[in-house]
Amino acid sequence: MIEDKGRTGKKDSTVVRKLDTLRVSRRSFVGWAAIAASGAAGTLLAACGGGDSTATVASQSTKSSSGTAATTQAGAGTVASTSAGTTASGTQATPSIEAKQGGHLTIGQAGEPDTLDMYRTESSISWEVGWAIFDTLIIADEKLALHPDLATKWEAAPDGTVYSFTLRDGVKFHDGTPFDAAAVKFNLDRTVDPATGSLLSIVDIGPYDRTEIIDTHNVKVTLKSPYGVFIRAMSLMEFPMLSPKIADMAVEDVGQHPIGTGPFKFKQWVTQDHIEVERFADYNWGPSPPYAHSGPAYLDGVTFKFIPDAPTRVAAIEANEVDAIMKTPGTDVSRLKGEGYELETGLQTGMPTGFIVNTNRFPTDDPAVRKAINLGLNRDQISKGLYAGQEAPGYCPLTPTTFAYWDCTGQIKYDPDGAKSALEGAGWTKKGDFYQKDGKTCKLDVYIFGTDGKPGEAFQAAIRPIGIDCNLQVVPFTQQKDVGFSGKHSLMLGRFDAPDPSILTLLFHSRNIGPDGFTWTHLNESNPDLQKQLDDLLDQGTNEPDQEKRKEIYAKVQQIIVDENMFIAMKYDAMLVMMNKKVSGWKMNDLGYQPRIYDVSISS
Repeated sequence: MIEDKGRTGKKDSTVVRKLDTLRVSRRSFVGWAAIAASGAAGTLLAACGGGDSTATVASQSTKSSSGTAATTQAGAGTVASTSAGTTASGTQATPSIEAKQGGHLTIGQAGEPDTLDMYRTESSISWEVGWAIFDTLIIADEKLALHPDLATKWEAAPDGTVYSFTLRDGVKFHDGTPFDAAAVKFNLDRTVDPATGSLLSIVDIGPYDRTEIIDTHNVKVTLKSPYGVFIRAMSLMEFPMLSPKIADMAVEDVGQHPIGTGPFKFKQWVTQDHIEVERFADYNWGPSPPYAHSGPAYLDGVTFKFIPDAPTRVAAIEANEVDAIMKTPGTDVSRLKGEGYELETGLQTGMPTGFIVNTNRFPTDDPAVRKAINLGLNRDQISKGLYAGQEAPGYCPLTPTTFAYWDCTGQIKYDPDGAKSALEGAGWTKKGDFYQKDGKTCKLDVYIFGTDGKPGEAFQAAIRPIGIDCNLQVVPFTQQKDVGFSGKHSLMLGRFDAPDPSILTLLFHSRNIGPDGFTWTHLNESNPDLQKQLDDLLDQGTNEPDQEKRKEIYAKVQQIIVDENMFIAMKYDAMLVMMNKKVSGWKMNDLGYQPRIYDVSISS
């Protein structure tokens, strides 16, 4: 055992050293935008695919289900309205076996964090560790209901520019520093300080102006303009509370020696091998709900083992080298379950894996072609052929687990005859295997980013029967923005994980057009009037503090996207976690991709 705290150079020869890409540069409006890789491998939130989905897309977990949820922001006692019209208060999860104190959990991660300074990372793998070390002001459960964490209650001014927080008493950081109003001000001010070098956090804090200390346990946060996502943002791992004493560290060192208030405290980081955390014995403020208990964690400690190669992760759990693995390949799920391992599934929130459509390039400049693709895409064929029936077919611009999801399945369903009728009604005629118009074949330039072209090949095979051809281009991520901005594509594959529907602003608002932007539909060129209408709605959705009104606004946004077929969804993504039966109390976070291990226990 290495006793020195911090990073060392120890290596494990059994681990494959080929790390997944996990630091794709991106700026989100309410971010967490995960730019999709093309295939079955890739690291969340920086890449798509890889994890297998359950067939039921409205279920957050194989062990607890929820409907599509809408979140209110009234402070303590916040509830989630489910799709059935009922309310849920975030009931406590019950471990499948009686919780036992003690033991050590080892998790096989799909890569290595870049930093444990949550303000300076875009990596989902960093956030996986972060939920063990840090607390946030507010916490969301799997139904998206918001609950008190380090803030016991909160209140928004009617104009949506001032938020008041009452803080939990008796909390201290791992270094013994008391958590108080000064700590909140320190962290929020640090977010916007250029010296911090924050990435997603500085974007997702919105029009932040200042934090005022009212007294030891009360703060007031003022925004420069209304920002309807602010409270939701405060529940993300982008905004954990760090000890103010990190101000004495070099900014690069903060992520190597993190100090939070969470149920586990940092112990060591062995480069290219693992990170280890240990129980914080003084922890007695665990938020319940969403957790099943308060007080110290059950486990003595947790090791996050870096195993980027998927087959090696599978082999590690079968050899009892780890207790659980992230991103289990779909092709291994049935076999592992047959061997007695248990599956926990978290479903993605945000925009599913699908194709962003160029509305200003032949042939997708023709609305009939875009409609034909959406109707003629055999998503079930892709699900069964590429994902062993484990990835659920996707249809709509947002996943069913996302706040303000609008169900488009009444308009978008597999209808090959309808696809052909749309083409023929617009003057396309079948010549051999493919449709033609004005002497040109209906052939799509389809771009896949990363190294795995299998999703593109599956799309090509699924769309060919309706008479549409594909020219597949598998190119590096570094070419993504150039392709999107220049408009070389007919379709380009992507997936964007997000906690809020304002992710649609990133992809469809004209202000995000540019060499570094993500609006690649070119609607401003093909239909500037509709682009203006879409811009206005997206701005309303961002600024509106009333969550029910936001749902109405984003329903209109999604309706436009579906009517114009500007996004062709392909599948709803999931994080599949396989674990030994001795592991109990596992809980995925509200975004479905990071574990919260506070409730976890291990039986003998």
